[in-house]
Amino acid sequence: TYDALEEIMQKEVRGTTVIYAKTGWGFANHDIGWYVGYVKSPEGVYHFVNLMVSGSNVIQDFGSARIYIVRNVLNNLGIMPL
Repeated sequence: TYDALEEIMQKEVRGTTVIYAKTGWGFANHDIGWYVGYVKSPEGVYHFVNLMVSGSNVIQDFGSARIYIVRNVLNNLGIMPL
């Protein structure tokens, strides 16, 4: 079961580094979105969580912003290059 779930969650491979993740999106008078998962690399496993709430602002690219933020943080930390 775990192997099947990991196969479904695999989002990107960069050499020997792989990102596994799941998005989510809800509404409660504003957008609530998340992107959670982990990165497996030769150096180890790194878990991440990104929760975004739009507030009163309309974010045109809300869906992709969740992933963009995580990818940039992982890149800045040297965990996974863009």
